[in-house]
Amino acid sequence: MKKYFKYLFVILFVCFIVPQIAFASWWNPFSWNIWSNVFSVFNKPKDTSVVSQVVSKTDPTITEVVFKKTETEQKKTEDNTKPINQTPSQTLAPINPVSKIKCNPNWQCGNWSNCLNSQQTRVCVDSSSCGDTNKKPATTQSCVVVCTPNWQCTDWSVCSNSQQLRVCTDSNNCGITTGIPSQTQSCISACTSNWQCSGFGTCTNNQQTQTCTDLNNCGVTTNKPAITQACVCTPNWQCTAWSNCTSSPQTRTCSDINNCNTYTGEPALTQSCVVYTGGLVVSKFTGYPDQTNYTSGPIGKFVVSNQSTSESIKITAITVTVNLNTYSNNVLGLSMNEIILPGVSKVVNISLGNNDIGKVLQSTLTVTAFGLISNISNTSTATGQTITFN
Repeated sequence: MKKYFKYLFVILFVCFIVPQIAFASWWNPFSWNIWSNVFSVFNKPKDTSVVSQVVSKTDPTITEVVFKKTETEQKKTEDNTKPINQTPSQTLAPINPVSKIKCNPNWQCGNWSNCLNSQQTRVCVDSSSCGDTNKKPATTQSCVVVCTPNWQCTDWSVCSNSQQLRVCTDSNNCGITTGIPSQTQSCISACTSNWQCSGFGTCTNNQQTQTCTDLNNCGVTTNKPAITQACVCTPNWQCTAWSNCTSSPQTRTCSDINNCNTYTGEPALTQSCVVYTGGLVVSKFTGYPDQTNYTSGPIGKFVVSNQSTSESIKITAITVTVNLNTYSNNVLGLSMNEIILPGVSKVVNISLGNNDIGKVLQSTLTVTAFGLISNISNTSTATGQTITFN
């Protein structure tokens, strides 16, 4: 039983007695003078207080920083640092430290650009970012374009006439000749000729010629091959065709394309021939009188004769007209390309057509042939009898 009273007493003491002692107005240990010296050390005001405002002066390189405590915080600091019985006249004044920092620009500039339109430019940057451009270096400047020729020369040519040549050009196209290297120079080195010849041509007038050139252009004729030589000319005869045999003999012309100026081996220029005397004759058939009321038989009857005694003829064209109109009916007794021997005659009949009945008809036969020896063409025409068909 005593054990429980002991526990109950401890609980009542902790819950009721201890708080009363701790918060009793007569039991206030924080009001003791001994603690004022202790808290004054911890509540000592510091130089770096809450920053209340930053004031920028006219000079942008100087920044003024004002440190100022708020009124409430300043009063709280004064209460903590003031002794218990300290009078109001002994309170500390507020601290207003001011710090001025000067910004020094640090300009960094790039290289000048190429000269363009008589001006160069560059870029300058302030690594300190002060924002002051009063002392910024120049970013533009005038310039003068100076063109420097860049001469490029070919190799020296082969030594010709004791001189060598080359060509020099300016790859920068400055348009001036300042500093241009020499484009000619004397030379003494031996030049070896390199002769190239075309070969001898046709033998003309017992002589042949050729052309020779020096590929090295040494300008000398030393060791130059001969450009002419004697030769034996062989004629090369070319002849035209024989003329027509209109009168004996026939003729032609022959020429020597090698121009040997000799008549050795020249072909004959004339030859005898058989003159074509016009052997083809077309005539009306003898004993075939004009008739009326004709009911049968040919409407035309002709005789085609080769009166030549030595040359055959070949028929190349046959034309029949009836009443001056071309007639297309059959021709009996003569055909195209037919050969008529010398002294031979042939009877040719023009057959009746369906459109010929009841008409008065008169036919005409025209034949063309050429001589197989003379190759001369001859044409002969004859008109037949007048026939009336019923």
